[in-house]
Amino acid sequence: MLSAKLTKDLQAFSQRSRLTLNTLLQGAWAIILSRYSGLSDVLFGVTVSGRPPELSGVESMVGLFINTVPLRVEFSDTDVLLPWLQRLQQAQRDRETYSYSALTDIQTWSDLPSGLPLFESLLIFENYPISIEAATQGLDTGLSLRDKPTIL
Repeated sequence: MLSAKLTKDLQAFSQRSRLTLNTLLQGAWAIILSRYSGLSDVLFGVTVSGRPPELSGVESMVGLFINTVPLRVEFSDTDVLLPWLQRLQQAQRDRETYSYSALTDIQTWSDLPSGLPLFESLLIFENYPISIEAATQGLDTGLSLRDKPTIL
């Protein structure tokens, strides 16, 4: 679990650098995978909202649109951290066109033989504008919800 101070520091760095916190964490996960695997080209799964604004009628659709897509990250010995993270974020925006594509379709489009997994690790980043407690305050549902710290 990240401390409150470290979380604030990461948020401040992200804002100063015009990056999302999600991009920062994806970059960190890519670096970890690269260091442990010894590879300069890593692939892992990421979750996306699956609600592209250009999807006709998306604002009136009900249901869970979350999707998982592969994220490929490449490194070079000459990469500088901030420009590399900015390229990662731009690639993320470019990939939004495919955010509603099924993993089975993506598997078919790839060069991987069927039966091999597209990725072996998954990074899930959840960004809620308010806490669960605030969202359910005053509701007498009989349910008890609480934020559970996520361990990175």
